[in-house]
Amino acid sequence: MDATRSQFGRVDVLVNNAGVFKVLGMTVTPLEEYVRIVTINQVGTFLGMKPVADTMIRQGAGSIVNISSIAGLIGGAGTIAYTASKFAVRGMTKVAAVELAPFGVRVNSVHPGLIDYDDVAGGIRTRRQRES
Repeated sequence: MDATRSQFGRVDVLVNNAGVFKVLGMTVTPLEEYVRIVTINQVGTFLGMKPVADTMIRQGAGSIVNISSIAGLIGGAGTIAYTASKFAVRGMTKVAAVELAPFGVRVNSVHPGLIDYDDVAGGIRTRRQRES
């Protein structure tokens, strides 16, 4: 934050987009894997918001966008850790929005659906696979 403020004078937008996804059923998800996914997806979002929020409060303006997932709105088989983390991102976004609104800082979450890439294709049938 110090380097960004030093170079640009302010921070106007943060997009929290880092995340991991793995298909694992609840009964076979090792604790270590659950914690890894929650740490990256949920704790990572918190660690992005906290320092930028202080800066945006001082500025009296800013926007934070947290990338959640459709899994932050509905549950899906084989996604216990991912779903838990994305529901948390949704909830954290709501709390941050309420806390930061009086200071002119907007906080929103985006909830995209499935994207056809290797991690998803390996565990969940994508639209293209169903149509084949």
